[in-house]
Amino acid sequence: MESLRYVQEFGLILCTAPSCQHAVWPTGIRRHFQQPQHQLPTDALVALEQWAEQLPYTAKDTIELRLPNVLSQPLPHLPLHEDGVRCQLTERCHYVCRS
Repeated sequence: MESLRYVQEFGLILCTAPSCQHAVWPTGIRRHFQQPQHQLPTDALVALEQWAEQLPYTAKDTIELRLPNVLSQPLPHLPLHEDGVRCQLTERCHYVCRS
């Protein structure tokens, strides 16, 4: 799982390929790795899905994310962007985007 990392603390699967570097939902692994920058063969996609199924916990959507309100450290394997904004309407909302 060379370009995937699991961050157990948050239940996140991260794509660390230089062309991506963002989180991937467990149900979106096949779709993600069929994109032009990856184009993995079917057997590799199946192996990635099976790997993800064996993880102790993965968030299935934003409601299941275990993100704290503030991170003391950047997430490992991801670039740090300082032009982002996060929804603060409720504590359970983890919507983040870049301007």
